[in-house]
Amino acid sequence: MKALFIGFLLNISVVGCIQVVEPLVPFTERLVVQSYISPQDSVIIVAVGKSAPLTGMGLANRLVNPKDVTVRLTAVGGTSVTLINQAMSQVDSANGWVRFGALARTFPVEYGKSYQLSVSHPQLGVAEGTCTVPARRIDRVSVNVDVSKRPDVPGGPLTVGINWKDPDNAPTYYSCTLYSSIELTDPLATPRVITTSQPTLYLSDENKTGDLVGSGIRFPVSGTERLFTNQSFVVVSVCLTDESYYQYNSSLTRQRREQTASQIPEPVAIVSNIRGGFGVFGAYTITNILTRL
Repeated sequence: MKALFIGFLLNISVVGCIQVVEPLVPFTERLVVQSYISPQDSVIIVAVGKSAPLTGMGLANRLVNPKDVTVRLTAVGGTSVTLINQAMSQVDSANGWVRFGALARTFPVEYGKSYQLSVSHPQLGVAEGTCTVPARRIDRVSVNVDVSKRPDVPGGPLTVGINWKDPDNAPTYYSCTLYSSIELTDPLATPRVITTSQPTLYLSDENKTGDLVGSGIRFPVSGTERLFTNQSFVVVSVCLTDESYYQYNSSLTRQRREQTASQIPEPVAIVSNIRGGFGVFGAYTITNILTRL
């Protein structure tokens, strides 16, 4: 009798386990699109891939066949152009992208205008997005290079501060980064050039419209603890972007930060303006300031 009772309990446990296991939700592949356009670019690029489960599929398997994809860019109320994939060099197997392009001189992107992107595939459907190019670029960027002097080293740790005036009274969005090329001339080491770039920062002035933007931003530049020559320089790049560009990249930054900070990261929603797929179609204008050290 005792054996029968134990067997009955085991049956209940097994049935209970079976009941709490839910069937897997079928995964549906969708187009993934990434493109940023600017009046200052010489080439228009659209990267296309397909979505994949989080596990069990390498990036190379996310590639689409270029012959199956049609990429079309249209100026709202105007002309359109079909982007093409011309060479294997435009297939990025390492990151799962196939790139389609067109020369900007054949389809000029204009300040303040809206554009629609359409990507179609016979099995993956149609992915579409719309963006509006900023009407101007930032024309007054202040760059402050601070080289701390140390008694034992004529050069020293380098920091670069930047700021600019918000161009209007509407919500605006920015990205900024810094590139440096430092030519070291330490007599105790082999002369060499160290080129580095800082992670891009994404900013919004929604809560401080009309104020000075970026005044708290300081980029530390490594590798400058030794002498450097006047051939060394830093380039600060400040982009005025549309909201989609800002929202998408800000959410990616939050995702990377969460993955770095926690062994079990919380999910972060990636903001996308692509209908029928994933990714982003954004626009920007850029201002580059070169400062020699």
